[in-house]
Amino acid sequence: MNDKNNIIDIDKYSLLDLFELDNTEILKLKSIEGKEEEYSMFLGTFEFTIAHYYHDNDKKITDKEVVNLLKDIKANLDKKMNYFQHLLGALLIDNLIEIFDEENITVHEFNLVIDYVLESIENHSWMSD
Repeated sequence: MNDKNNIIDIDKYSLLDLFELDNTEILKLKSIEGKEEEYSMFLGTFEFTIAHYYHDNDKKITDKEVVNLLKDIKANLDKKMNYFQHLLGALLIDNLIEIFDEENITVHEFNLVIDYVLESIENHSWMSD
């Protein structure tokens, strides 16, 4: 299913189907802070997709809306990928699928990546949306 020659059916698979299994060493990670380079493809995908969505589709989207969407993705990894109906969510899923062809990540690592992005948004929340 993760083969570059295969197209992932978003009506059939969830993000959970794409993850590697967590192991004891990975589960010890509390944050990816200091390991940003290791997770740069995933971090970059979130940043790129959100920025392009804002620029191309909805300049009125707020940080709160993005945070809620990211929390929804994190809470619903087991749902079929077509569950994410918001255009930004669908774009994130599409772009993440492409990375899974090149990079492996576990559920725990993915959740830490989302936490990192959420913290980044929170850290600039003192600025206006």
